[in-house]
Amino acid sequence: MASQRLKRTLRGALTATAVAAAASLAAPVAHADPEPPAANASEAVKKLNELSKEAEAAAEQWHKAQDDLAARKAEQDKATADVQQFGKDAEQARAKEAEFRVQVDKLTNASFQGARFNQLSALLVSDSPQDFLDQMSALELLANDNKQALDRLAGVKAQTEEAERKAKEAQAKAAKAAEDAAKIEADLAKRKQELDAKVAKAKEQANRLTAAEKASRSGTGESVNVGPGSGKGYEALMVALEQRGKPYVWGATGPNSFDCSGLVVYSFRRVGVQLKNRSTYGLVTEGTPVPRSQLQPGDMVFTNNNEHMGIYVGDNKFVHAPTEGDVVKVSSLDSQQFYAARRI
Repeated sequence: MASQRLKRTLRGALTATAVAAAASLAAPVAHADPEPPAANASEAVKKLNELSKEAEAAAEQWHKAQDDLAARKAEQDKATADVQQFGKDAEQARAKEAEFRVQVDKLTNASFQGARFNQLSALLVSDSPQDFLDQMSALELLANDNKQALDRLAGVKAQTEEAERKAKEAQAKAAKAAEDAAKIEADLAKRKQELDAKVAKAKEQANRLTAAEKASRSGTGESVNVGPGSGKGYEALMVALEQRGKPYVWGATGPNSFDCSGLVVYSFRRVGVQLKNRSTYGLVTEGTPVPRSQLQPGDMVFTNNNEHMGIYVGDNKFVHAPTEGDVVKVSSLDSQQFYAARRI
């Protein structure tokens, strides 16, 4: 009996071992879990919008860095031109100073000689009252000429010193602008890398959308009935509306694709208005501020903490280039967080 129980125990152990071994061979090799797909379409779109918002903010910061770089280089160019101009002014002033100094030296020497010929000696050696008056007039004229020459010399000397001071200041400004530009260029390259990384994530997410979701983002948006208007802003609005249906591309300024600020800059440029800035951060300082309650077609509107913008259409709508996977369209202003408005 004991031997039979031992045999049954051994057979059970062997069977369990075999089953475990077979199970281990059939199990798949473990890998890191892939990023779980969105549970439904709305989650996919929501995630894309979040990634796009991050990328759009990075794009506007990149544009601002470009604006800053252009401003510093313009400042450097102006300062360099000022150095050259003030240097020329100083040279001309020094030349006049040398000319007047010769004249002063001559008049000073003549005055020294005339100092021996005072009023009493003139009276004693004069043959007539008229002769005395003539000699006194000559002495007075000599003194006046000397004073005028000294005044001119002092004035030119002051001009020389002022021109030299301005030249030194301009040279310091040029050096500072060059230093700032170098720092901005280094920062610009870093921001571009960050932007590219964020854009790549957003594009990857956009490719995960279903055909229906992609189709829903390719329309031209809400219907619009723009009333009559005038001014450059209104003209720019008409241009922007003509771009509806063109794709959003980060950093694009037309004519075939746009980002949000690129659409605005392009539309105003088409009607002869060269905006000074490229980013929302700079554009929000141009023109005059307008409260939301007084918006008119053609006003620039800024949303989402000044990281997005478009042009007001009217009826609480605006035309804009929304985000990756989308196109230029008209949307309700209530779909965005209103930040500010400016009128050009």
